[in-house]
Formats: sequence, structure tokens, C-alpha cells
Amino acid sequence: MEQHRYKDLFGLHEKLQETIRTEWQGEHVEVAGYISGIRYKNDGSANVYVKSFRADRHLQLLVLCDKNVLQKTGTPEVGCNVTVYGNVFLGDYRLSYMIRAKRLTIGNFAKHEAKKRADEATLKSKGVFSDNRKKRRDDFSNPRSVALITSPNSRACGDIKNHLHENPDFHGELLPHFVPVDGEKAAKKITEKIKELNGIPPDDLNFRPDVIILSRGGGHTDKLSAFFDPDLAEAIAESSIPIVTGIGHAGDKTFACRAADYDASTPTGAAAFIGDLYRERLR
Repeated sequence: MEQHRYKDLFGLHEKLQETIRTEWQGEHVEVAGYISGIRYKNDGSANVYVKSFRADRHLQLLVLCDKNVLQKTGTPEVGCNVTVYGNVFLGDYRLSYMIRAKRLTIGNFAKHEAKKRADEATLKSKGVFSDNRKKRRDDFSNPRSVALITSPNSRACGDIKNHLHENPDFHGELLPHFVPVDGEKAAKKITEKIKELNGIPPDDLNFRPDVIILSRGGGHTDKLSAFFDPDLAEAIAESSIPIVTGIGHAGDKTFACRAADYDASTPTGAAAFIGDLYRERLR
């Protein structure tokens, strides 16, 4: 028979408070999203409500900002994207967690989203996302070498290497090409790497890959911004080498994912897709 440890919400609440005090004491967290509401108080502090989306889900978090944090930040506005640095704690009266902010970094969410929608419309009009343009599964067959474009510090790199090396059907060569996958220069570096690989002559079998995997581990949408770059999406669409994407979590559909010949949703999924190609060849 199951034993129930807490008979009411107060008992559960106290246990959660204890857990945060003992396991999160002194720990700092970083949370990104956009400001969905602000409530100012008479003492100059404010309750800032931060909302974050992933696929078809959203979460809202209460962030407590004192007067000093707001003075350093400037005036936050509803609709701005924000990154919150602070400490997690449980409210005294409600069974919910909050963040006491140490610092806020504000951006312009509304402007960013408007540009994304405009870029999406342009890419659609050019046929970048069209399935009719994409290479068929037969075009992926019998890959001798697979180029992996990712960050050297990315967990995705290790996941893909391990998955392929443990797959008895995989007998090809995995060739890592390391580039930054977030930051201001990431999109440009990834685009240049794709064009560089496509510039290798087709008869140069020692250096030209048969398939490219473009991969990055999961994270908030802000961390995936490089993969919403329109120039990168066009480079993927124009690639004569088939491209497989494994970016973020299942449900994270960036422009790069939508332009790729095959989107595996996750890094491990991309490795599994390559392994399936070898398995099919051996049948």
C-alpha cells in the first residue's frame, strides 16, 4: 500500500521550501522569456511577470525586482524580451516558486518577433521551406562520410558521436567541423561552413562529405536565434550536399530545421537517422 508523506498542502509546501533552502542555497539561475506584465509598488520595486514559450506550451514566472535592480536596468516594458539572473525561492503563502532578481537584461521582443515574421514570409516566397525542393531519402543513401557542424562544447556533439560509434550498422566516417552555435557571429560562421563544404569538388572523395548534420542542444528560443537567420536558411536550401538538422528539443522548429532536407528534431534523432541509412543499405 502506498504511503502518503504529506496530508495537506502546507506539509508539501514546507518540504519544497526546505528542498530549495538546502539544495539551492547560494545557487543562481538564468531564465529568459518576455515580459507579460509589470506591477509597480510604492517603494520603487516591482513584480515582473516573465512568460516563456516552447512549441504549444507556455509558462509564466513571477520575478521580484527591487529598486536597485530596476535603476540599473532602466524601464522594462511589456513585450520586451528579458533575461533574468537571480535566486529561486518559494512564496510564503502560495505553493509557487519565484525569482528574486539580481540583474535584468532587456531587449525588444516585439521588434524581434516582427522581423522574424517578415523573414519567414520572405523565405516562404522563395520556396526555402518547400518540400518539393528538398532532396529525397534516396539522395542520402550510402554516405561514406558525414560532416557534423556543431560546437566543440555542445552536448549534442558527444550525443551524436556516442550514438553513431555504438551503432554496429554505422561504418562511415564522422568529420566534426566546430563553429559557434550561439552568439552574434554564430549564424555567419555556420553559413560559411556550409558553403565551404559545398565548395569542395564532388570528385574530392577524401574531403567532400556525403551528408551534413547541423546540430545544437536544447535551450530557450533566445539561445537558438542563430538558426532563425534567413541567410543560413537559404544556404541550407541551396546546399548540394544533403543536410540533416538536429536542433534543440522536439518542437523547436527553427528556420534552419524547416529548410533542411530532413529535420530529426534532436541531435540523437539526427544520429539515429544516419544509422538507419546504413541499416537499410545492409538489407
